[in-house]
Amino acid sequence: EDQHGNCNVSGSNISVDLPLGRWVCEQRYLRRRGELLESRVQALDSIGFQWHVGSGNNYPTDKWKAQFERLKEYEDQHGNCDVSKSNNSVNLPLRRWVGDQRRRRREGKLRPSREQALDSIGFQWHVGPGNHHSTDKWTAKFDRLKVYEDQHGNCDVPTKYSQDPPLGHWVAEQRK
Repeated sequence: EDQHGNCNVSGSNISVDLPLGRWVCEQRYLRRRGELLESRVQALDSIGFQWHVGSGNNYPTDKWKAQFERLKEYEDQHGNCDVSKSNNSVNLPLRRWVGDQRRRRREGKLRPSREQALDSIGFQWHVGPGNHHSTDKWTAKFDRLKVYEDQHGNCDVPTKYSQDPPLGHWVAEQRK
């Protein structure tokens, strides 16, 4: 990943590092069979490991990051990430991408690192009628703080809380 900017070791570049290529293929194979330990899946997910390579991989890391940056710009301009409310045809590809992220999460196919990135900018996973609090970032963070308090018995979230960095930063801001 450090050399290439991604973890996309596919058939086209396996010959460059044959042992790594074989190991990567084995990890993909073990996961498909349900034999790869969840802790190893999570470790590989945390560095952006690509489980599916080739034409079936709809959102390679570069494309995902580009759309994520567009979404951050949208959020800066509009104060929310609800592109579905946008009638602007310029935002149609972004609106489709946002819908795809919601679907992937619902189906359990969204990488945890991507979910955390979207959470960090106040992404709303559920939109539509009856979801009045979804645009209230403060309430969403407060709800996550309540979960932390239930789990840890206190609200002393470290500023660099590795399991939920945005929560750690938010709590630090509240204390200022």
